[in-house]
Amino acid sequence: MIQRPDIVCARDAAHAQAMLKNHETGAHVILLCVRPEQAEATEQARFAEEIYRTAQSCGAELALLFSDVPSLAAAQLIHHRRAKQVWVGKSSAGTSPFTETIRRLVPQVSVVEHPRMPETVSVGQ
Repeated sequence: MIQRPDIVCARDAAHAQAMLKNHETGAHVILLCVRPEQAEATEQARFAEEIYRTAQSCGAELALLFSDVPSLAAAQLIHHRRAKQVWVGKSSAGTSPFTETIRRLVPQVSVVEHPRMPETVSVGQ
C-alpha cells in the first residue's frame, strides 16, 4: 500500500526547516515551495540549491514549482500526490488567502495551520 504523503508548504529555507522540525518523524513528507516564474535565474538557482539542502537534511522529498499563481499550483500538486494533510504557517492576521484557496480547491485534504510560524506561508511571494 502506498503511503499518502504529508505536504509542508514553505516560502524559504528557514521557514521550511522550522515547519519540518515540528512535523512528526517517520511520515512521508513532501516539502512544497512555489516560486514566481519571472524571478531572476541566478536567484532561482540559489533558492533551489538552498531549499534542496534543507529538504534533504530533514529527510523530506522536495517539490519545487514555478508559477505566478502559487495556490493553484500547490492545489494541483496536493491533489495529484493524494496528500493526507497539508501543513502551512499561520500568521497573527489569521488564515491566508493561500490557505483558503487550498481548502476550497482540495476540500478532501486536511489543512493544518501551524500556529508558531512567523508570517504565514506566502508561497512564491
